[in-house]
Amino acid sequence: MLSGSLFSLCLLALVAHSHAGLSWGKCPSAKDAVKTFEPTKYVGFWYQLEATSQVWQFGGKCPTANYTLEDTGRVHVKNSMKVFGKEVAQEGYAELVGEPGEAKLNVVFEVPLFGHREASYFVVDTDYENFSVVYSCSSIGPMKAEFGYILGRKPTLDESLKEKVDAAVARSGLRRGAFQKNAQKC
Repeated sequence: MLSGSLFSLCLLALVAHSHAGLSWGKCPSAKDAVKTFEPTKYVGFWYQLEATSQVWQFGGKCPTANYTLEDTGRVHVKNSMKVFGKEVAQEGYAELVGEPGEAKLNVVFEVPLFGHREASYFVVDTDYENFSVVYSCSSIGPMKAEFGYILGRKPTLDESLKEKVDAAVARSGLRRGAFQKNAQKC
């Protein structure tokens, strides 16, 4: 077992490598999110067009997300990507946690080596048919790691949506320059 300080150094190096928005404090419970969220319109297949860098996607290509509504009201989450030409997937679930109608969710995964992982998932803006901008945050002891995602229903985002997406990223509080494009040609 790693000593506390060695574990902390390894964790900080891992998170620093991810280029996440790492800072002291807790993840926000209040963040701008869609106020009239319709989960039945949001579920389905999404391409991850851009994202802030994340260590768990290192070496992966063509990341996607598929959300399906369960009978319980939870959303089943399946995140996939290609690693060395083979599909790897991580499955979990999301539950609405905000006020009624708010696009504030808590996402839960069991991740090999990392264990139980929970993160906020705030849909900052979406038109359900073309794009979604998401802010996410995970607590790591006394610190938080903030992430962002730009999702699309197609492998590329229509140029006419650029201003809307950029405005949503600005509202999320994340730096637009921290996002990296994900090639969707696999």
